[in-house]
Amino acid sequence: MEALNKVKKAPLIFVPGIMGSRLFKKGSSEPVWPTPGWWDKGHFKPTFLRALTSVTDKETSQNEPLFPLVYTELLRYFENMGYILGQDFWVFPYDWTQSNRDSGRRLAQFIQDILSAHPQWHQVDVVNHSMGGLVTRAAARLYSAPIRRAVYIASPHFGSPKVFFILHPKMKFHVFGNFFRNLIGDLAWRWYLHRLGDTENTSLEKQIKSLACQLDSVFELLPDRFYFEHHNLVIVKEASTGDCPICGLESTYFSGRCGFPSSELQDRAKQAMAFKEELGATLPGRENLVIYSDSEETVDRITCPARLQWRFGRYKDGGQRGDSIVPVNSATLNNPTAARRVQGTHTSVPNSLETSLLVKEFLDKP
Repeated sequence: MEALNKVKKAPLIFVPGIMGSRLFKKGSSEPVWPTPGWWDKGHFKPTFLRALTSVTDKETSQNEPLFPLVYTELLRYFENMGYILGQDFWVFPYDWTQSNRDSGRRLAQFIQDILSAHPQWHQVDVVNHSMGGLVTRAAARLYSAPIRRAVYIASPHFGSPKVFFILHPKMKFHVFGNFFRNLIGDLAWRWYLHRLGDTENTSLEKQIKSLACQLDSVFELLPDRFYFEHHNLVIVKEASTGDCPICGLESTYFSGRCGFPSSELQDRAKQAMAFKEELGATLPGRENLVIYSDSEETVDRITCPARLQWRFGRYKDGGQRGDSIVPVNSATLNNPTAARRVQGTHTSVPNSLETSLLVKEFLDKP
């Protein structure tokens, strides 16, 4: 007990992933995400995602910062480590519908505000999950946030191929529901959306695709140059010549049969890739812990028969696996030997007991 309650060398901040922060209309208690009625049996209306783009002035709250149920176990582990919310531990909720560059700037200011109010501290420790890793890297790399140690849990550092399949208008990605389910977690999905049938699921998938195409943050989850240096996303299978991979950023996003068909989508992709270039191929700071999973099939490739339109291609795991959302090499910055493996899906990894032990060991070391 004495070890658990000892004074920390730095306060702790947790940065959740995409969809993990609750959002409200600015200046009111009216929630935008998740919306009221989800838990009110039978009153769910599948138009709920419209507010995420129609309401341009959104804010977060420290009173109800996180999507319910998604990080319950992780927060309990922090409490068991001796952290006290509001004293030496804070959650950084952010508007995940905006660019991670903006969220990174706000995280840097959030950290500075904490340190200004507590002059006994000069740095903070950060634990993040999923897209929260990009927010953390932006805060440190672009805005010089004073971070002592950082833990990156299942973060798509070099992108998630699934995002390309979801954003591209010509692609019919048939595991769309699983993508959303894996992002917010099975427990939250069952609790809030268990009454949705096939018709509503189809409507929900269309809404998510429409929403994703309007968000800079989602485009920043696209595979970047550092991913394409080791992998490709699309392979055309021809009887005469065999497999012909479509390689690199230009061929995948901006030209040929795979490129985004509209200038708006291409511009968003270009801005996202410029942001990823600024983050670079390495993590900021000297003390980082990277946690990943390779226990789930993780779609990272589409194979298209040349005689058919390429959108009818077959999606598959190319062999590297991952956590169902983030492939191994993206989560580990192409270096799995330097990272720590934890079994589980994208949302179960941060709530794993094994993860909590790794985090405790890392943050408590001299």
